Amino acid sequence: PEDQHIFTRFIDAVLRKEERAEEVLRMKMVDGTDRYTKISAYFTYDGNGRVESVVCAFIDMDSEMRARHMLFDAVCNIPEGIGIGTVKNGVIYPLYLSDKVLDILGVSREKYDDLVPPGSPAWLTSQVGSEVINKEILGKPGIPYEAIRQITTPSGEKKWVRFTVVFKPGSSDELLYCVAADCTEQMAKDELFRQQIDRYRLMLELRGMRIFEYSAKTDTLYISSHGKDGEYIDTTLPSYLANMDKLTYIQKESLKEYKEALTNALQEPRVGSLTYYADYGDGRRWYRAHYASFGERGNVERVVGTIEDFDREQQEHLRLVERAETDSMTGLLNKASAEELLKIRLTKARRSGINAMFLIDIDNFKLVNDMSGHRAGDDALRSFADALRRTFRSTDVIARYGGDEFLVYMASASLPIIKSKAEMLLRRVGDKGFHMGRSLGCSIGIALVEDENITYEELLNRADYALYVSKDAGKNTFTIFDSATMSGRVSDIRSI
Repeated sequence: PEDQHIFTRFIDAVLRKEERAEEVLRMKMVDGTDRYTKISAYFTYDGNGRVESVVCAFIDMDSEMRARHMLFDAVCNIPEGIGIGTVKNGVIYPLYLSDKVLDILGVSREKYDDLVPPGSPAWLTSQVGSEVINKEILGKPGIPYEAIRQITTPSGEKKWVRFTVVFKPGSSDELLYCVAADCTEQMAKDELFRQQIDRYRLMLELRGMRIFEYSAKTDTLYISSHGKDGEYIDTTLPSYLANMDKLTYIQKESLKEYKEALTNALQEPRVGSLTYYADYGDGRRWYRAHYASFGERGNVERVVGTIEDFDREQQEHLRLVERAETDSMTGLLNKASAEELLKIRLTKARRSGINAMFLIDIDNFKLVNDMSGHRAGDDALRSFADALRRTFRSTDVIARYGGDEFLVYMASASLPIIKSKAEMLLRRVGDKGFHMGRSLGCSIGIALVEDENITYEELLNRADYALYVSKDAGKNTFTIFDSATMSGRVSDIRSI
């Protein structure tokens, strides 16, 4: 009884004298069981071309149809929508749609049956278009057709759907399989990202930077730069991480640190910067990359950032370091060379990130000299200088400012990194085995470059005031200066 309408549809097709009228329906056998049976009609004609008789053939389809139903039940749990249709005379008719497809369309199964009654062409036809169906799907059997299209649901809502459709002709049935996924939210994110990229490109054009994006899924690096003629130059580097050891434009002295930075960025979302030596076609130069990785811990999807020509500043730094007199005791820059270098840094027209000056004083250093002698004191100074080198970055300015006082300048950092460096130094020198089996303490004053017009002397005075607050708070602490500090308040005091 449930399939009576199918039999009626078959009779109507016969009466319309369709050349190949056939249906699959359940028929009751003499033993009382129901079996799926295909019924097909064929016509014989008289000498005048008129239908003389109708011959009906019955084919047992029970095993095949029940196997199909088992397959249908299995695909119900697949997160993508599944659709199966049959093709008759170039027209697609639906056989099965999973609940996920109906969710994408925003209709119930009853509503869909009203919109697409049994025997009506598949709704997909009106959305994809008959030309695409005939040329790309039915015209290429066995070859999957993939596309992302914006559809209009029966309720009038616009959605982006990713289709994968394949046509599988057979001896008895011509079946079409479709997998569909709602990608409306992802398309909206991609469009927003493209708009951000366009704005970013304009900024890069004005500032002469490169922009890059690394896709973890495809292991591909994309670099966009602004050419001399005003056009954008897009470079694609596939299998990037897999072939990184073979890269020729990253110079050998920077390759290890460069690879390590990318690998770490792929472990978890983070923000960072890297100075490296490379040749992008205009000679060997120093570059600085600022990057951010996006995704979840253990599943970072992409790393994006900018690449800035850092050569002039770096060369100035290197030349200054080469000719500057270093402190003979510690091997660090001395006060005069550090002052000269920092004045150059502070007058740099363009900055990114946060710049900070650290003024550091070894706590109770006089006791080391008085109790163990000046030689032990000299050894303690060298050990402290080594702790500074191991704590701060290779691009940071580290100097002995005088006596037991040291100065560090960090450029293009972030507030969490600045705080973590101060905490790391306090822990390192506070270790019991730091020097001659004993620990040392230190007090730290930190001043952030908040004004592009600030002078070296003004920044130093702020760091010195913050150092005074640290000592007044009990030593072995760090203090970050802000405008409230001058009134006796500080932004951050932390003891280790």
